[in-house]
Formats: sequence, structure tokens, C-alpha cells
Amino acid sequence: MQSNSPLGTRQNAFVQGFKSRWGLDDRDIGTLASLCRQPTHVSRGTMLLPDVREKAILVLNGYCSSYKTLASGRQVIFDFKLPGDVACLRNVLLGKSCQNLMASTDAVICLVPRNLINEAVEGSPALRTAFLDRLDDEFTHLTDRFSRLARSNALERTASLILNVWERLKRVGQTSNLAFPFPITQDDLADALGLTPVHVNRTLRQLRTMNVVTVSVGLAVIHDLETLQVLARI
Repeated sequence: MQSNSPLGTRQNAFVQGFKSRWGLDDRDIGTLASLCRQPTHVSRGTMLLPDVREKAILVLNGYCSSYKTLASGRQVIFDFKLPGDVACLRNVLLGKSCQNLMASTDAVICLVPRNLINEAVEGSPALRTAFLDRLDDEFTHLTDRFSRLARSNALERTASLILNVWERLKRVGQTSNLAFPFPITQDDLADALGLTPVHVNRTLRQLRTMNVVTVSVGLAVIHDLETLQVLARI
């Protein structure tokens, strides 16, 4: 891991994620920015396993994934952590264990000790509400995702994941209209969607042929947002 200089709020996806939803004043925004004073670069494949109940991980750039390795050696990806997301927040606020976390791409993160998060939420009712809302959002998102895995076909699962990534990146200013960074490999998509890489490749090709979305190396472009939403059952 390599430390870097602090990031300003203008390009800080973590801060932008809070500003886009909660009505926070300048003091609260400054408190959030102060949590990102020591950004660290991590390489793709780096295992990020913070001390239980001691640190949260702020994702400022790049993608990370929460996952579990099964007894068979196969990997299941529960969710992707995108720029602006907070990983391991449950263990900081609630004392719960944190899922395994890995950098799916080269990434910039901040490891924030539990005491700094506690100071932030104790000093501001608005921040406390915002952080608890993020926990609730995460639970709702995962419940919805697992429900789709159980009841959706490959095309619907893939459309839902792509749409979710676009919506989350849009909230933090990481999209260019309907184009957005999508550096998730087909192997990782397979682990997240419960499919084989071959099936993922076939499904992405189908979405491209339908002129709904094109996923190329590191980039996705939505051509037909309405159809994508229908496929994702929004």
C-alpha cells in the first residue's frame, strides 16, 4: 500500500455521496473530508482485512468486492464497493464482524479508525443519521440483490447489476451521461451473478446485440435506459 496526499472535497467521491443525498452543512462536509486525510493506493488483488470493530474503509477510487471463499475453493462476491462507498461500517458502528474485502481493481482507499467515525457521528446528529441510513441502504440493496439472484434469469441479473452500478456512480459524479467506468472482469461478474464466465460473456453479447448496453474493456455505455430498467425489473 502506498499513501498519498489528502484529497479535496471536489474530487472526493465519499464526500460527494453524502452531499448528493443528505442536507449537510459546511461543518459536516468538513468533518467528512477530514476522514480522508490519508488516502492509500492499493493494487488489484490486495486483500483488505481491517481489524474487527476497529476500522472502516472508504473507497475513493477504483472497485473493491466483499466476498467469501467456499470450501470448494470457489468464490462468491456479495457486492462491489464503488467510489463513494464505505466498507466495514457495520463493524465500526455496531461491533459486527466485517466480510472479506479485496481490491477488484487498482484503488484508492482510506482506512478510518473506529474512534474517528464515532467522533464524527457523536458530534453531529445529521452525520449520525446519514451513517445509519447508509447501513440501512446497504441492507436493502443486498436483500434486493439476493432476491434477484434467486428469482431472475441471467439477462435480468446482469441488467440489474449494470444498472445499479450506473445509478451509484451517477450519485457521486462518476458518470458521463450514460457512459461510466466498468472495470469488473467477466470472472468477477460470474462470481457476483452466480453464472459461469462463458454464460456472462454470452449475456453481455446479448445485451449488446439488443442495443441495450455495451460493455467493453473498463467502460460501459447504456444505449437504451428504459429497456435496461425493464430487464432489471425496476
